[in-house]
Order: sequence, then C-alpha cells, then structure tokens
Amino acid sequence: MTYIACFNKYDHERHIKKITTIAMLCAISYAVNFHRDLYREKLLIQLPGCGKYDLSDTQAA
Repeated sequence: MTYIACFNKYDHERHIKKITTIAMLCAISYAVNFHRDLYREKLLIQLPGCGKYDLSDTQAA
C-alpha cells in the first residue's frame, strides 16, 4: 500500500509539473504573439508614468 501511495504521489507531482510547463509555454507564446500583433498594428499605448511609446520602434526580442 505504501508503495502505491508513493507512486501515485510521484505521478501526481509529475502531472502537475507537466501542466505547469505547458501553461508556461502557452503564456510565453501568447505574449510573443500579442507583442507581434502590437508590432504589426503599430499601436500607441500609454504606459503608467512613462508617456506614450510606439512599440513598433522597439526591437522584437
């Protein structure tokens, strides 16, 4: 019984790590695509306390 419990716990942690990794990749991908959309549209955005910045002038990382 102890072996099964430990195995399930390990499997559960691995599952959470996998989901977390996928979520991170999705978030990064979304951020990159969002930045590309801003770059393509050449939108002006107002950053708090920074004035207006044209993101189309920034280098895409």
